[in-house]
Amino acid sequence: MGKKARQGAGAARRRDKPMRTQRARRGRAGIYAAALVLALAAAATAYLARPAGRLPSEAAAPAFSLPDTEGRQVSLASLQGKPVVLVFFRTFG
Repeated sequence: MGKKARQGAGAARRRDKPMRTQRARRGRAGIYAAALVLALAAAATAYLARPAGRLPSEAAAPAFSLPDTEGRQVSLASLQGKPVVLVFFRTFG
């Protein structure tokens, strides 16, 4: 085998080495991403499996009254037996 043939083979190996390390980096990044996804899934499962801390459905709501859109006071006792939905929001201005 001539000198040029040997140089050609070595050059090919040198060019191939960075490609292998790039592939290895991509492979490690995929493993890290998969580990992160699994850790997040485990954390979400643990969070969702904890007790909700809700009030029993038989518990009475505390008495309160709020103004309606026309300024009249509406008490919770006046709405007994009807579904009540409270929406709380805040505007930042």
